[in-house]
Amino acid sequence: MGMILDPNDVAGIRKAEAMAVSCVGIDFDGVIHRYSGYKGNRLEDLDEPMPGIKKFIETLIAQGIRVKVFTARGTKTGEETRDSVRRWLKKYGFPELEVTNIKHADIDLIIDDRAIQFRPHLVEDDEEIGYFVERVKTFQPYWK
Repeated sequence: MGMILDPNDVAGIRKAEAMAVSCVGIDFDGVIHRYSGYKGNRLEDLDEPMPGIKKFIETLIAQGIRVKVFTARGTKTGEETRDSVRRWLKKYGFPELEVTNIKHADIDLIIDDRAIQFRPHLVEDDEEIGYFVERVKTFQPYWK
């Protein structure tokens, strides 16, 4: 459900516009495809799509949000890996998407199975730092 703004609230409209996401990076392993552990970069080494992810990506695109597939997989240049990810996407009928291993400046948001969202208060005092360190030390992706 979208946010309802008062048309006379110029500051609120500007804040909503500033928060608008125009490009999303979505991690490949564990988000776009089921990840059962690294088996290689060949097409046959990669698992099947995560249920519902194709529709999610298509919905983002239909709403004007660019999607980039983000992957840490790679060879020295990464091109061979990006090609295998592109072939995998095509095999499963995904729209044509840019595949990258670089956190480009135009990516407003990253969706990843191995992430903790940073908030400034988490490093403001010793108690928060202790809590944050424990979260980092005990973190596990959903598939482990």
